[in-house]
Amino acid sequence: MELKEFQKEKIRGYFKRISKLPEFKEEEKIRHQRTALVDFLRTSEGIDRMTQLDLGKLVSNLWAYNAWANKDYVVEGIWNENPNLKEYLRMLLHGKEPFEKRFDKFIKTVKHLGPASLTEILCLYDPKRYGVWNDRSRKALQILGFDDLPLSKYYISGKEYIRINETLKQIAKELQTLGHERANLITVDLFLWLVWKEGERKETEKEIKELKDFDHNEIRDYIKNIGE
Repeated sequence: MELKEFQKEKIRGYFKRISKLPEFKEEEKIRHQRTALVDFLRTSEGIDRMTQLDLGKLVSNLWAYNAWANKDYVVEGIWNENPNLKEYLRMLLHGKEPFEKRFDKFIKTVKHLGPASLTEILCLYDPKRYGVWNDRSRKALQILGFDDLPLSKYYISGKEYIRINETLKQIAKELQTLGHERANLITVDLFLWLVWKEGERKETEKEIKELKDFDHNEIRDYIKNIGE
């Protein structure tokens, strides 16, 4: 598949602004350093030796769990409620079945690791092949005009994830064309996060402007209606 011209134009416009932000380069460096968190998953032997401490170090550094105050609770849930966790990680990352089937089996069986955390682990494992699928990336893709993707779905199938990845890879290629020669799917995830962030800011500014356009009586009646 190839990007449509209007999608390329939107990507160019956002990247022109985003690439100049100090946080873009700083955050990208930090995100690439996080690939070391999954080093123990790169071999079957490493997965066999995985401890709850290894899992905790990985999970506590995932962007998917940033909002959780008690990350130990999450780690304990994953570790204690998935007695076959190592087996399913081995199957997902080193299995012989088609990837979409391995993805479906993992997402349906392993508790407390949803699409956001699972795809983030996959992205850290191989940022050239796997992208991140979460609420912010979905909203950013909508802003960029990718309405042909299943943007209303959080729980996606393996087949849908492969299709999403093909789109994310095309975005990475476009960023490379725009001058970011080493852009991969970690870069794309950061780019989408910043697209979403800018979109949220614009929406907030719009709401503030609309409130400013109200007169005093309108605001009074608006608040009264909310209360009722």
